[in-house]
Amino acid sequence: MINRFLQSLVAVFLVAVLVVSVQVMKKGERYPQSDEYRYLHMAENLVDYGVITERPRKDGDVKLTPSMKFAPVTPLYFAGIMSVDPVFKETISCILKAGESQAPAQCALNYGAYLPIQIVVAGLGLVLIWQIAALCGAGVKTRWFCLFVALSSGQHAYFARHFLTEGLVLFFFSAFTFFLCRAAHFLIETKAIRTWDWVLAGSALAICSLNRPTFVFLGYAIIACLPVLLIWAKYKNPAVRKSRAKAFKPALFFALGFGLLLLPLLIRNWVQFESLALTSGHGAHILIERVSYNQMTMTEWLAGWIYWLPDFGDNLAFHLFGAENIERLRWYAEEGFYRVGNDELQKQIRAEAAASEQNVLAYTLQTYVIRDLPTHVIVTLLLCWRGMFLAKNFGLITHVFAAGQMVSQIRSRRIVSILTVAAPALFILGLNGFLSVNAKRYNVGLLPYLSIFGSIGLLSIGQWIFAVICRKAGRSNT
Repeated sequence: MINRFLQSLVAVFLVAVLVVSVQVMKKGERYPQSDEYRYLHMAENLVDYGVITERPRKDGDVKLTPSMKFAPVTPLYFAGIMSVDPVFKETISCILKAGESQAPAQCALNYGAYLPIQIVVAGLGLVLIWQIAALCGAGVKTRWFCLFVALSSGQHAYFARHFLTEGLVLFFFSAFTFFLCRAAHFLIETKAIRTWDWVLAGSALAICSLNRPTFVFLGYAIIACLPVLLIWAKYKNPAVRKSRAKAFKPALFFALGFGLLLLPLLIRNWVQFESLALTSGHGAHILIERVSYNQMTMTEWLAGWIYWLPDFGDNLAFHLFGAENIERLRWYAEEGFYRVGNDELQKQIRAEAAASEQNVLAYTLQTYVIRDLPTHVIVTLLLCWRGMFLAKNFGLITHVFAAGQMVSQIRSRRIVSILTVAAPALFILGLNGFLSVNAKRYNVGLLPYLSIFGSIGLLSIGQWIFAVICRKAGRSNT
């Protein structure tokens, strides 16, 4: 039985690696752009100076000043590959020295072991999606369908070719979802606590937080809500009913795994910067970008629901609402919300915060979010819509079937999969809409939920349609 299980996992891994490899080779290697330079500079500084800082080096630098502006795990990952693969290190050093505009002319593309390692990580992440589908009650054929739906998104191959945080986030959020789902199902079915699953779920989410600090709020929410949910559930096991302390154990084990992996960075930041935050500075910048969108008119808000539909949305919004009502929604429009949030509004809010002698982030939250909370929440709904269409039409289609599957599970009172697979991903989607401009790649954690719930929902509807056709055919024959 164990051998058959392992054989199936190996088969899934090999198929996943093969498909992702073909998808990657079809596109080929590429030069980094924009934000990717930030993480690669941090990685090179770690290798050459042993310092976490995003500042590009200058000729003659003997040492660099540490920074806590950005999360360190993705640069550490890149630095690890640089340390064992001189080819990758040499290529990246050439690209960073040449700069984004000159790199294609001066540097040959040869990333050495980087792409094979990325493809292996992608394959392991897809194995986790297969396993999550099994925990959600999917049979073998349905699991294969879930796997191919996940592969059809192209997200694993896309981020394998990039130098962004999302590649690791996709893997570790899948790992977090798997361990959380397995721990919850074991608790429901046996009334026993699977300690290591709770610890590993917390650890995987901590690594996500060390890639994108937004995930730390999901950790806090789980630690706060888990005991409440377990007490509310009132398990049939008398020991659980009599001892509320047992309901707190999963949260404690989760918090242990979560906290232990965050602790080294917190200690480092306290020693070097006297701060217990994971990062500093960048959160205020992102929030100011976000509050810029609160300036939209009602017509622009309505247009946004059409404009941010994948592929056809922008053209349809143009015909329905006119160019003047979609211009500011465009990414790089001169007077657009994103451009204003990166320039004029940054200067304005930072000047106001300095004049009132307040922290920029605290001032922005108090003055531009809390004081105008209804508007902020209404715009958040639209930005969630903007960020939910992962891989464009893939996200549009799978969200429809995933929503139907959620309704079906709620009606049949099977909510464990919703709480462990759907709820965390949707929480992050909402949080990103509340705190940031919510680019689609921020919500890559939606992929396990969309692949599994979307696939099961699609198959369920297909089976229902087939049954209806068969019944009608049977009646016509009689």
